[in-house]
Amino acid sequence: MWHSEIMCANALSPDDFVIAYHISMLPLGIFKIVNKEESKLWHLHRNSFMTKEKRAVLSNEIELDNTPFNERKNDEGTQLHLF
Repeated sequence: MWHSEIMCANALSPDDFVIAYHISMLPLGIFKIVNKEESKLWHLHRNSFMTKEKRAVLSNEIELDNTPFNERKNDEGTQLHLF
């Protein structure tokens, strides 16, 4: 629990930051973080959201199979045919 951080924010919006607390052993105590730029947890939370550029690159790499499910070949190399 030492050297950890607790953040109060909106999980769906990376910019909606309320407050955070840093728990430290040396110096002993709980310290308030008011500015979101000082919070390590806020930076992790913000970086977990996909940007439009990342989404565009990812959508170009994914290939969708439009073959109907009942017309697909059974792959004997997997356990899918058991279900």
